Amino acid sequence: MTNSAVANNYNCKEQLEVTSVERRNEIITIKNDSDLPSLRNPEILIGQKDLTALSYLNEPEVLYNLESRFNKSQIYTKCGIVLVTINLYEYLSIYGNDAIQLYHDQDIQLLEPHIFATAELA
Repeated sequence: MTNSAVANNYNCKEQLEVTSVERRNEIITIKNDSDLPSLRNPEILIGQKDLTALSYLNEPEVLYNLESRFNKSQIYTKCGIVLVTINLYEYLSIYGNDAIQLYHDQDIQLLEPHIFATAELA
């Protein structure tokens, strides 16, 4: 059933009442939670450098992706043209002349997000 919403709180031991856009209620029997659609991004998308690549762009998934990158000391993440930064409060050697040269006159889309990439695009 497309364009529908769950009418009540759902417990797997009960039947599921769904309300369609046309306001018609329908009872659906769900035997297992695995019969429900996944509302999480697949593992292959976790840690994406651009949040717009995520299948589900909701608050928990965005935070999980940012946390995943943060845990790998990848403090920069893009969201389209916006650069998201999580401050580690620790020194990272990602700001020297080598980093400047890495992002100068390069195809920024192929590189990891960085403040120098944003500056290069300005």
